[in-house]
Amino acid sequence: MFIGKSQFHKEQGVGEVLSSDTLKGYPSNLIEKTNWQGFVDDNGIIKNKLTSGELIYFPIAIAQKALGHYDLYLINCNDKDKNEFLNSCNFLISIMEDNGLIETWHKQNRDVINNYSSMTQGQAVSCFSRAFLLTNDDKYKKAAWLAAKCLFEENDEKIAIQTEYGISYSEMPNNSGSIVLNGWIFTLWGLIDLQYISPSKELSMLIDRALESLIKSIQFFDNGYWSMYDNNKTICSPFYHRLHINQFKALYIMTGREEFEDTINKWQSYESNIVFKAISTIVKIKQKLFSRKYNEFI
Repeated sequence: MFIGKSQFHKEQGVGEVLSSDTLKGYPSNLIEKTNWQGFVDDNGIIKNKLTSGELIYFPIAIAQKALGHYDLYLINCNDKDKNEFLNSCNFLISIMEDNGLIETWHKQNRDVINNYSSMTQGQAVSCFSRAFLLTNDDKYKKAAWLAAKCLFEENDEKIAIQTEYGISYSEMPNNSGSIVLNGWIFTLWGLIDLQYISPSKELSMLIDRALESLIKSIQFFDNGYWSMYDNNKTICSPFYHRLHINQFKALYIMTGREEFEDTINKWQSYESNIVFKAISTIVKIKQKLFSRKYNEFI
């Protein structure tokens, strides 16, 4: 991750085909994700290798690669990218449970209370919404709504959490209530995407609530010299700090909210400060060395 060789930590700028008023390209540039160097099954679906040596289907990686192919299709009109995208969408539908949830963290030994993730749900919704635009096949619209169902209210899975500032979303559900910032934003994008293909008053109100909650909670992800990975004092690596900035850039394009622009300017000033960057990197390395190990991807 620190030397830029991780397939999970490729630079993710603002999406090249992002639109402020219609559903087009994905807000985050995931095109690099299409250059997959790992294992692919006989049906063209990627699998991730854990430190244990086991190969698993990881839905977040599958969804992100799919969204990268979708953007490439918009740019180049290459049917290969279109087919790769739809193939991944169909696989994600096939592994959804009847309630719309998709297992994510199984076999990784993470500090979570269940195998689900708001980020998986949100990115699946983003995939299915675009698949519907591409094909006009109602199965994708139905799948998008089903995957989004768990994001409307606080639930037992703790994917959606009600806080003093409103609703928030948990990439890694846990008993402490800590929230991962980038996963929260990826989740929110799914709801915004769904509104383009199937608008409703209920969904619009939810998006407004979630945006307000995110804006009011930004303070908990800022330690005064760097951005935080979560609201539980875990500092970001340089990769995730840049990702946060680019996510807020995309949100500013999508919403026009000045609070996002203010955060962008502040966090860019942190990044350009050599001392701040050095301190944050040292703190991050220390946290990594002493953090609980789990069955990570390699």
